[in-house]
Amino acid sequence: MSSNYISYHTEKHLLFTTCFNKDLSSQNILSRILKEHNLDNKLLTSVDQIHSDKVLVIDKSGNHGEADGLITSSKNNLILLIKTADCVPVFIYDNSVGNYGVVHAGWKGVKQKIHLKAIDKFIDLGSDINNLNFVMGPSIKSCCYEVGEEMIDYFGDSIKKNKGSLFLDLNQSISADLKNRGVEEDKIKIDNMCTYEHSSLHSYRRDKEKSGRMLSFIVIKK
Repeated sequence: MSSNYISYHTEKHLLFTTCFNKDLSSQNILSRILKEHNLDNKLLTSVDQIHSDKVLVIDKSGNHGEADGLITSSKNNLILLIKTADCVPVFIYDNSVGNYGVVHAGWKGVKQKIHLKAIDKFIDLGSDINNLNFVMGPSIKSCCYEVGEEMIDYFGDSIKKNKGSLFLDLNQSISADLKNRGVEEDKIKIDNMCTYEHSSLHSYRRDKEKSGRMLSFIVIKK
């Protein structure tokens, strides 16, 4: 982990999440990473996140309106970007045919199974589920994600009880769904850093309206 970003190395893809820096904005850090890896910022691709289950398959850069996930093929070489500040950034990549994507997964999106709908989009794009890999970037963990009783109906075993309070483990919920869909455990990676606990990460629950946003993006290696 750099002081400015977290990176995950894969065979064919670059995955990054920016950290908090009092002297540099997330956008500044993003620009530095792109320059360092000789990536053209004109290839940046984003959405207006709405905590939905909507995942788009796209072939051109720019903003694509309201959605919470982006997927593309390797031939487009786009930089797919989402913003988080407690929600789970889910990077997905296929090392066989090169398809890749990123999903913004908060509790509303996970409840609606946005991660499984992303799998469907990958299959439509020519991927085999057995070739899909998943990396969950830093997010709020069950140690700090206190929720109300109404969440039990949605998340069941992913709700932890501690001293009379309930805590949600979004990573476990997503992982369980992926495994039930047929994804092997070794294809699922989870960053254990809690956004609420680590001051180097942005957390809306901790900092409320003062919270910034981490930028998570994935792109094919040149």
